[in-house]
Amino acid sequence: MKITVVKTVKIALSCFFLLLNGIVGAASSEYKLGPQDVIQIKVFDLRAGSGEAHQWTAFDGDIIVNAGGSISLPLLGAISVNGITVENLGKLIAERMQARIGLAELPSASVQVTKYRPFYIGGAAEKPGEYEYRPNITAGQALTIAGGVYRLTPSNRLSFDRDLTTQHGEINLITRDNVGLLMREERLNSEIEGRIKFVLADKFLPMASQPEYSNAFKAEELLFEARKSSLDYQVKTISETKMALAKEIEALDKKSQSIDRQIELTQKDLNQVRDLVSKGLSVSTRQLAAEQNAAAFENTRLDIQLARLRAQQELGKLSRETIQLQSKMKQEAITELAQIQAKLLQNRAKENTAASVMKIVEQTVKSNGGLNSNVSYIIHRLSPEGPKTIFASDDDLIEPGDVLDIKLTE
Repeated sequence: MKITVVKTVKIALSCFFLLLNGIVGAASSEYKLGPQDVIQIKVFDLRAGSGEAHQWTAFDGDIIVNAGGSISLPLLGAISVNGITVENLGKLIAERMQARIGLAELPSASVQVTKYRPFYIGGAAEKPGEYEYRPNITAGQALTIAGGVYRLTPSNRLSFDRDLTTQHGEINLITRDNVGLLMREERLNSEIEGRIKFVLADKFLPMASQPEYSNAFKAEELLFEARKSSLDYQVKTISETKMALAKEIEALDKKSQSIDRQIELTQKDLNQVRDLVSKGLSVSTRQLAAEQNAAAFENTRLDIQLARLRAQQELGKLSRETIQLQSKMKQEAITELAQIQAKLLQNRAKENTAASVMKIVEQTVKSNGGLNSNVSYIIHRLSPEGPKTIFASDDDLIEPGDVLDIKLTE
């Protein structure tokens, strides 16, 4: 009798889960779970003693698949569900329950998707954005939900014309700005390389006759000559000062040689006076005068040596100033060049953006907002095997997480 009851309960549970899966929908049996899906899990097992069905209420409630494609369950912990079907997830949960808790028999586990992850519509749709998924929805139905294709109205046309004018103006401003920046870049390169004259690079020669290039070149040429003249003047001034110091050192050297001869003669005279004084043939006052004379010449020699040392130090300082002056100007040019190149990159990005906006606006206007255009569908789908691009038709099914791109063609 007990065995019959257990079998009856098992049959009842099986029927219950079959009915539950039928409610969810046979079309979703092969549906593969992914981030943002909301699921419910029901787990039952038969108690060995009473043969009664026991529901594990710990799994009750909505469970959201996280961005990493996993769920976290009581008793079982984290489970990766990305890319697996609800049927396989139910089997996986049942097996883990039996292994973790030590159940005698495999429990019955059912997984139901209560809310699918959204899909997205972009491109030439009237209302692009995120939409809630509905089972068995087609590309054509999805476009209808998004308000159909975008229709160009007179007010929109006026807005597009303004956008085109604005972007044209933006590109013209960037182009003029780039001309000046490119000429400045050339001038800075000339300064860094130490060129004597600023000349245009070969790549700019075909454009040299254009007024904007010609004017920008002349402005940078004048600046190059002014900066070079300023540097040359400062270097020349330092060079002249160095030449004067060199002549001063030369004069001091000659004066030092003359003093050395005077000291030599004075020393001989002093030695003779000392000899005479020691023999009593001369008075000591003469010796004192000779010694004072010798000391005076020694002091003069020390003054000359000190003056020469100072002149030599000043000469070395001026040499360093020349190097520092040239290095400073080169470093300033390098710093400014980096700023110019960064500005050119920024302008290039702005120009590309403006050109892209113009292209989109022109294509929209050309297609007349779908009035005389054919609609095509492109589905971008992220599958376990990787991203897929599908060229679809009206009747092709959309899946949760898809990005439906609406295109208009002539």
